[in-house]
Amino acid sequence: MPTKNTETASFRLDSKNLEKLKKEAKHNEQSLNQLLNQIIGDYVNFRSVAKSAGFMSIPKPVMIRMMEKFSEDDAKQVGIEHSEKDVKSILCMLRNNYDVDDFLDTIKYWVKDSGFSFRHDVENGLHKYVIHHDLGKNWSWYMSEFISKTIEKMIERKVESVVTGNLIAFSFDRSKVVEK
Repeated sequence: MPTKNTETASFRLDSKNLEKLKKEAKHNEQSLNQLLNQIIGDYVNFRSVAKSAGFMSIPKPVMIRMMEKFSEDDAKQVGIEHSEKDVKSILCMLRNNYDVDDFLDTIKYWVKDSGFSFRHDVENGLHKYVIHHDLGKNWSWYMSEFISKTIEKMIERKVESVVTGNLIAFSFDRSKVVEK
C-alpha cells in the first residue's frame, strides 16, 4: 500500500466537540487522527461542493414513500434520464472532471454520506460493487440503471447488475479499458 504524504497541523477545537469526536473514535475502534482524516476527506471530496452540485438532504421515510409511488419502469426511466441529462454537470461540479474513476469515487462518497453500506472488490480486473440502502426495490432499479448506464457510456463496456429490494450489486471488467 503506498504511503500518503502527510503534514502535522495544530487546531483549536471546542472542548465539547473534541470530546464527542474522541467518543466516536473509540466507538469506531479507531484513533482520533484516523477519524479526523476521514471527516476531512469526506468534506474535501464530497460535502464541500455537494450542495452546489445539486445534492440535498431528504428524510429516508419520505424518499421511501416517494419511490413506492413509482412503477418499476418509472424508476428505471428516471435512472436512465439522470445518467443522460445530469451526471456530466454534477461530476464536473464535484470533481472538475468527467471519467469513470471520478464517477465511482463520487458514488462511494455519496453512498457513505447517505449512510448506506458499500463494498468494492477487485479480482483479475473485474470490479464488483455492492450497495445496501434500505430504500426499497424501486430505488434499487433507479440506482442500477443510473450507475450502469453512466459507466457503460464512459468505458464502452457492459455492466452486469443485480437488484433486490434493498441492494444493488454491479460489476464490470476494467482490464484493457479505453475510456471515452
